[in-house]
Amino acid sequence: GSAETLRGLHERGLFVISVGDGVYRYHRLFHDFLQAGLEPDAARDLHRRAAAYFRAIDRPEETVYHLLEAE
Repeated sequence: GSAETLRGLHERGLFVISVGDGVYRYHRLFHDFLQAGLEPDAARDLHRRAAAYFRAIDRPEETVYHLLEAE
């Protein structure tokens, strides 16, 4: 499943870093590469969606981060 895929990518040092509790983020270089290809409206929409997700799972720090990035 997806958890095993993410864990495998992390173990091989590819694309993702672990931030704890089974949560992963893209490596900063990969993140920047992906962000550069996004239209500003699409990036804001993704941040809004991420904020809603993190709000639903009671992760206030991530919620605030994505809300600020969506502005």
